[in-house]
Amino acid sequence: MSAQPEQSMSYRRALLAFGNGDLGRGQQNLFMLARRLEEARKKHRHFADDRFHALRVVSCEFHELCYAVTHESPDRQLDEALDVACTCMRFVNREYRMKGGKHD
Repeated sequence: MSAQPEQSMSYRRALLAFGNGDLGRGQQNLFMLARRLEEARKKHRHFADDRFHALRVVSCEFHELCYAVTHESPDRQLDEALDVACTCMRFVNREYRMKGGKHD
């Protein structure tokens, strides 16, 4: 049994992934995330000092999402979910600094 070669990622395929098979929903979700990232970077230029600080930021956002799911409206839940996704994406992008301005 041979492994299938991985297909290259296209914009369309990415949108389908973001929308769970729905192209329009995928575009909407991707654009919501992109807008939220722009807002987050304006509001919080400095994301974290290192990867451990970044992890604490992600953790705090996750706890805010947990609270929203149990105590707040669906709109607040969506806002908090986007915040979690943004902090995770900033972690993926290594938007944290080490001493001397270098990344981990």
